[in-house]
Amino acid sequence: MRSIIRKELKLLFRSRGNLFFLVILPMLFIALFGSVFSGSAPAGAQSAMLDQVVPGYTVMFVFFIILSMMRRFMSEKESGILARLMSTPLQPLTYLVGMWVPAIITVLIQCTVLLAFGHLVYHVHLGNLLAMAVIVLCLAICGTGIGLAVSLLARGENHGRGITMLITLGGAALGGLWVPESMLPHFARVLSHFTPQYWAQQGFQQVMAHGGHTADVVQSLAVLLAFGAAGLVVALWRFPRYLRVSISG
Repeated sequence: MRSIIRKELKLLFRSRGNLFFLVILPMLFIALFGSVFSGSAPAGAQSAMLDQVVPGYTVMFVFFIILSMMRRFMSEKESGILARLMSTPLQPLTYLVGMWVPAIITVLIQCTVLLAFGHLVYHVHLGNLLAMAVIVLCLAICGTGIGLAVSLLARGENHGRGITMLITLGGAALGGLWVPESMLPHFARVLSHFTPQYWAQQGFQQVMAHGGHTADVVQSLAVLLAFGAAGLVVALWRFPRYLRVSISG
């Protein structure tokens, strides 16, 4: 497993595309909307808007890790590496965790950079750092767990990209990442509770805007971990067929 983790970390960090989509692009979005809001409203409203924008775009761009994970799985399959690995005693769970951990580490770094950017540039109050760290960890497990499932469910890159955009943008719209959840229509507020983005944003808001601690966001943490665990279960269920296609292909 360690060799898989080291290999995947090197490949993820070397990719300029990953750097752009996971760090540079969200920083540009935060800078754009942060600049607009920081200069067009009273001080109290500015703070509320920035508390919405910084965690909102951080959460949204976390789910772009799914694209990176999908490309890595497809590369492993197309190159024949996966077929060769499966001829060894390596277990499916070991392989999937080896592919999963580097993505989690990537998201942890991504969230740390984006939240630090919001704090340093726009003076966004982060609140209790332990609670923030736990939310970030659970969000990373959630987003990458869903990435595992999508990577093994996608029939091809275009299909996987479509699923990713639906999860990322649909979840952002319904989850209250672009506008406060209270401003959404009633049906959207009901549906939002079925998105991981909603629970991540609620957790961040509770800590950043309302001074909450870890105990105040337990429900959000549990839901995020449940999404991540469900993604792993789906990936394990799908893996035998994915492997057969890889070998026959």
